[in-house]
Amino acid sequence: MPRENNRIYKKTLASSESLEKNVNFFCEIGKVYSGKIKYLTDLGYGEKNGANGLSNEEVQQVLNHHLMDRSTPQSLLKRVFFYNAILLGSRGGEHFYLMAEDFKKCEGGGYDVLIYRSKTNQRVEIGNRGKADKLILPNNSDIIEVYEKYLSYRPQLSEPNFYLQECDEQNGEQI
Repeated sequence: MPRENNRIYKKTLASSESLEKNVNFFCEIGKVYSGKIKYLTDLGYGEKNGANGLSNEEVQQVLNHHLMDRSTPQSLLKRVFFYNAILLGSRGGEHFYLMAEDFKKCEGGGYDVLIYRSKTNQRVEIGNRGKADKLILPNNSDIIEVYEKYLSYRPQLSEPNFYLQECDEQNGEQI
């Protein structure tokens, strides 16, 4: 494939037309890539079976585990993190950019959550976060109870981040 691309590229550069005006270059290169992808797929390469999500039984098994029972701050945090991953679809760095103010209580009892997606917004900053998707956490008593309990534990003058750093209670310092 690189040799074919190189041949087409050199042929295009040798012509007097600029790349912007030479539509044929992009059509030809597209055909080469398309053919190569089909060839590799026929050989058995590629993503045939995408990532398998968790089944309902697996989700229940995780939620019923003793480390997710909401009895301690750590287990509550783990449960909220799991809910954010499952219900909001948060991945990797998207958890970092969640802010407490992004969770707005609805009149119907659920939460509206503003999500700033990392794939479409690479410049996510605290002050300038761009456009957001609005997702709705369902009005399920178990789910809402967990979020309300978690948000109620936030100190009043804390950082805006949704996930806060643990403090050492004896010394009042961050761990």
